Amino acid sequence: MWWTVTEDQLDRARINPEILGGALHAAEHASIGMLPLFATCDRWDIGGVSVPLHPDTLLPTVFVYDGHPGGAGFAERAFHTARAWLTATRQAIASCECDAGCPSCIQSPSAATATTLCTSGAPYASSRCCWRGHRWRSRGRGRYGGRGGGGRGSGSRGSGGAEG
Repeated sequence: MWWTVTEDQLDRARINPEILGGALHAAEHASIGMLPLFATCDRWDIGGVSVPLHPDTLLPTVFVYDGHPGGAGFAERAFHTARAWLTATRQAIASCECDAGCPSCIQSPSAATATTLCTSGAPYASSRCCWRGHRWRSRGRGRYGGRGGGGRGSGSRGSGGAEG
């Protein structure tokens, strides 16, 4: 399952190209950490990847998938609970009070990863766009290298993409 973020959303969240990768990575880790509350799984049953510009979506994209070959349906459950799951993820990031980096705001068991992501300002920025994770159809090229502006939906729901 995946979600994308448009240039308009990035601009509203004040996420610039310099912190985009970190913001997406923080949102990825935080969402993986929160999914067990919605999909009855262990965080190690889930994998993820985030990219500032995916060649298929032409947008910044976060993927969350079953972490074992053949899977167990966790990504599908994530898709079906996307609104509640990603809203909880956003709230977890937004409520963190750290200012020097900690593993709690992005739910990462790796302190090194957490510190790197937190000190970049990425979690704060990602909290403002994490649950704007719809499948969007956009027009034109934007300053982030992908599609700019655009509107929601237009019947463009793809298999596995989060839709709100």
